[in-house]
Amino acid sequence: MSIKGEIKMRIKGMSLYDQGIDAYGNPLIFAQLERLVALGINYVSLTVYFDMATFNSNSVFYAGYCPDVAYIVAFIRKAHELGLKVMFKPHVSCNDGRWAGRIYPTDWNAWFISYTALLVQYASVCQAEGVEIFCVGNELSSSTGSDEVAPYPHEPNFNRSNWTETIRQVRSVFHGSLTYAAHVWTILDDSFPFDLLDYIGCNPYFMVSTSLTDTVDQIVQNWTTMSQNIGRSVIYSNYKGILLALKNKYGKPLLFTETCYYSLFSNVYTTFPNQQEQQWQANCFEAFFRVWNIE
Repeated sequence: MSIKGEIKMRIKGMSLYDQGIDAYGNPLIFAQLERLVALGINYVSLTVYFDMATFNSNSVFYAGYCPDVAYIVAFIRKAHELGLKVMFKPHVSCNDGRWAGRIYPTDWNAWFISYTALLVQYASVCQAEGVEIFCVGNELSSSTGSDEVAPYPHEPNFNRSNWTETIRQVRSVFHGSLTYAAHVWTILDDSFPFDLLDYIGCNPYFMVSTSLTDTVDQIVQNWTTMSQNIGRSVIYSNYKGILLALKNKYGKPLLFTETCYYSLFSNVYTTFPNQQEQQWQANCFEAFFRVWNIE
């Protein structure tokens, strides 16, 4: 597989999320794109949600707040006009409130047929508009047998044939680069067919700080020294080493498809962040950039 041109450049991306039938097509979101350019951002992630009725449904459908395709096209064109490249990133949400990483369709084959059909529709639009990266999924951990409480064994090839067919169909209509936004469980299990992608995508929500008083230097060190039980009996440590090992195994570049540090240390949304919490948030981001700036 040839290396796509954008893989040779350093991606400095940011996500923009809007919802509603007219999402991504209003002047306010365009103004945010201009703000990203002013910050030196060169990539923007466009997020669209698909729905499932319940966590064990076998079909995926357009969410009621899914933006009209015409507005998605307008957003992509505006981003390109401003010199930004675009990653299209679909998410799945369940109407019963279940996280997408813990869905259990009664028929995985039927679910993949439904999900893939939606992906192909959007991939065709993205190809027509020159989108640079298409993400084939986000944190669908149970689909690869990587849910910490999954009723399935942690099989290394769980649903591989389904994911392989999904990727094949997307590639048949989209000729840019492909990635998948893997949850840390999937990274730790190495349970996605990363060999079929152009980027190893990861949402690196590792625990790298447990104290508001942690300095940037301490958090940088934690990326290689802190240990964490991520809902399992196994203790994982050296998060940076885990990610670099995966990168080296597949010979693919890493792409951090999300990262976030709350300004509320306790994650209690009914309170407002204080100055110390805001500084802690800034320290976490600064440490992240220091750890990965040379990789």
